[in-house]
Amino acid sequence: MALAVLAGACTPPAPTPVAQAQLDSLPVLDTVAASVVCSGAVTATCPQRGALANWVGRGAFAFWQPGMAVTVYSPERAVGAVLGTTGTGQGQYAAAFGVGRDGDDYIIIDGVRFKLLRFGAAGDFLEESEASALREGAVAGFAGTVPVVQEMIPSDTAPTRMTLTVPPSPGKPGGRVVLDAPIIWLRTKDKKASVAAPLFPATPVFAIDPGRETITSSEGDRWRLETRTFAGRVQWALEGPEGQPVSEEDKGVRRAMIAAQAAGQLSESALDSMVAVTGARHPAITGLMAAPDGTILVAGPAIPTRGAVDYVVVSREGRPTSRFSLPVEVRPLLFARDSILIQRPVGEPLETVWMRLTAR
Repeated sequence: MALAVLAGACTPPAPTPVAQAQLDSLPVLDTVAASVVCSGAVTATCPQRGALANWVGRGAFAFWQPGMAVTVYSPERAVGAVLGTTGTGQGQYAAAFGVGRDGDDYIIIDGVRFKLLRFGAAGDFLEESEASALREGAVAGFAGTVPVVQEMIPSDTAPTRMTLTVPPSPGKPGGRVVLDAPIIWLRTKDKKASVAAPLFPATPVFAIDPGRETITSSEGDRWRLETRTFAGRVQWALEGPEGQPVSEEDKGVRRAMIAAQAAGQLSESALDSMVAVTGARHPAITGLMAAPDGTILVAGPAIPTRGAVDYVVVSREGRPTSRFSLPVEVRPLLFARDSILIQRPVGEPLETVWMRLTAR
């Protein structure tokens, strides 16, 4: 992994090798529906395709869709507390880009009004303040209870880089860069991509453990991940196999999916270019999630001809412990070590449900 060496880092430990056979031999978990959070078939306010979720501390999580109200579910409020109202007036938010916590209060970063809004535990509005202007291409939010700013650093001669900064306070510029990783296929010119995207692009992914102030990250091209402190010290690293081979059938199915989603906005030559730059292998890792206790969930590739995505559970000490699969159309939102919050289609609209992970 070509991650930049950050301030405070020392010579890192050698990655622990992980063979495909080891991953394949991990105990398999079953997924069992535990509780429905909301269903679009029941309520129009249930977030759908653009849904987001975030752990906000003390066993609570926020669930929302930009443009819709944020609901916080907690052990004390299983039915959820709605934070304020949406809109463009005083005390309202037009689009929540991030939801976090500060002490007993909840914080919403409004990416349209450029405001930080503070709400009480019951969802009552307390105050709002200006969010400092960020550079173009930077997005402020939260990873768990940690405020973060994610930014793309463009280049037309080298890979575009993705950085993640932990600012001194939510929505503010400055702070400590905790991740600096290349998007290995992407070049940009005049703030636009100057090369075609592959059909199966590998991109950096990360998950943060707020309690230990660590970040687990991967460039995604192979099964490799590492955990560092915010100061840059590597805690552990795993080095595994490359991604699975890309078949001609994979390319054909993916090309057709992209063409359908683009609805005529991509030419045949543009689609041909995407096929031409597609590598021989799928990304090995396409997502990371951290449970509140620091356990990491590693998502494999969504191979269009397979119909399922494989997931591996890794302990906070860096040991793969178990695995399970979910249908490719299921979208995971949160991970809690022994359960996972997902969106699944029941025709249309979607429902959001907690699935319990149980040993066979």
